[in-house]
Amino acid sequence: MEFRTQRLFCRPLRESDKQIYCFLYTDTEVMRKISNPISIQSAEKNFQKALMNNANKPFAQLSWAIEEIQTSRIIGIKGFRWHHSGASETEIGMMLVPEAQGMRYAVEGLGALVDYGFKYLSLRRIFAQYNVGHLASENLVKRLGFTVLPDIIDTLYGSTKRCEIHAQNWQACEITRAIVS
Repeated sequence: MEFRTQRLFCRPLRESDKQIYCFLYTDTEVMRKISNPISIQSAEKNFQKALMNNANKPFAQLSWAIEEIQTSRIIGIKGFRWHHSGASETEIGMMLVPEAQGMRYAVEGLGALVDYGFKYLSLRRIFAQYNVGHLASENLVKRLGFTVLPDIIDTLYGSTKRCEIHAQNWQACEITRAIVS
């Protein structure tokens, strides 16, 4: 389940990723347009669940650490979450440390995960959600070819938009191609 892009190496989460995982979910800046930060205890519990989910089939969730190849530094996490067991559609998500934001890693990393999902997991549809005011997320999904759906959903964390992409509409480019070694 490892793959890479031009600048990123993506591998399943492992125990040594606990610190970065917990940081991402508890940091106010990272979480400001996602939802409320969670407690360190909740983050640690969710991390253990993520490790277990990576080992179980059928998958309920798959999580990867994102490593910057040039520095070997972990810069974020990304993954798929299935809402129905065995479904050929899943939700996608990604979080980056603040220092890695604005460096086009989001396009490269999320795009490669979409590519991996369609090529290697035989997914038919991938969807995402983002807060209405999060223009960077909206621009990202549009750039990757997602269709933004017209409905707005009110959640505990504010109003969100949904978007989707179907396998037959996916066009990987050089920067978003998932290369499996």
